[in-house]
Amino acid sequence: MRQQLGCALAAWRERRAIRANRPRNWILPDAALRDIAVRVPRELSELASTAELPEGILNNSGEEILSIIQAAQLPTANCRRCRSDAVPSPPKPKSCASCCS
Repeated sequence: MRQQLGCALAAWRERRAIRANRPRNWILPDAALRDIAVRVPRELSELASTAELPEGILNNSGEEILSIIQAAQLPTANCRRCRSDAVPSPPKPKSCASCCS
């Protein structure tokens, strides 16, 4: 599931890079993309602590990045019901919006 988020962020970055005629890493460095996909921030304050995230991207595109994350419908990192290492491991819901919101 996090791979889908990484792909969605990479596609967004590619579109922005083409539009701006800039390298992909100028738009969003690989380290920032990976950090977002691993941590799954839900708020601008959480996104702001992303490794190597340019301030301009946070200020100008932070809400857009958060909407991409929201569209991926991933569980939050601290949701015990949805974490793969939680014991016992209940069946994962298709969308865990009911327990992670």
